[in-house]
Amino acid sequence: LRVQRVLVVVQVAVSVVLLVGAALLTRTFVRLADVPTGLETREVLSVSVPLLTTSELLGGPPVYAAAWAKYESMREELAALPGVRDAGLGSIAPLAASTIRFDLKVEGTADPTDGVRPRAEFRTAGPEYFRAAGIPLVAGRGFADTDRFGTAPVVVINQYLAAQLFPGGDALGRRIAWTGDVLRFTPISPEWRTVVGIVGTIQDGGPGAAPAGVVYHPFAEEVPLG
Repeated sequence: LRVQRVLVVVQVAVSVVLLVGAALLTRTFVRLADVPTGLETREVLSVSVPLLTTSELLGGPPVYAAAWAKYESMREELAALPGVRDAGLGSIAPLAASTIRFDLKVEGTADPTDGVRPRAEFRTAGPEYFRAAGIPLVAGRGFADTDRFGTAPVVVINQYLAAQLFPGGDALGRRIAWTGDVLRFTPISPEWRTVVGIVGTIQDGGPGAAPAGVVYHPFAEEVPLG
């Protein structure tokens, strides 16, 4: 009888602990669901389709162009499906963190005295990407089909980076460029690029992640795609 009473007490104690844990977990999920992500997530499907490894991407324009042609073919097939309103391409899915970050400089501004430059994530996107992903366009324009290789290079930045680089609110029409020794080991050029649009800051990296500056490049701008 004593053993049975002890077992009953232990079972009740364990049940209470499990119930409390379940309640705390449920409350955490509810709070996470209420955290604003910065984009529209209803009726949006995100799929990762890696065609190339990082080393293959460094192979140069021919490899990149072949991958782009395949991606664009897939996008067109998806866009033609019944019920699909928009289909866009992006190098990194929304709400996913990126480790590709470089230093930035702003045309017409002096180098920082402490040598610490602002950093931002490098991402690429197609003309339909922001609309399809539910990322709001705050100012200016998104990418167009005319933003291709051989035209004046343009970028779209998020609100967080715009506030960092241009606290006066004059980001549109200004030019920025990637900088730093690490660029030598990448296919990314350090030329000046004009900011043509500003999009909302989304919670990349998770609801609890700190906001980060993001620079979006047109997919078709870096290499000739035919």
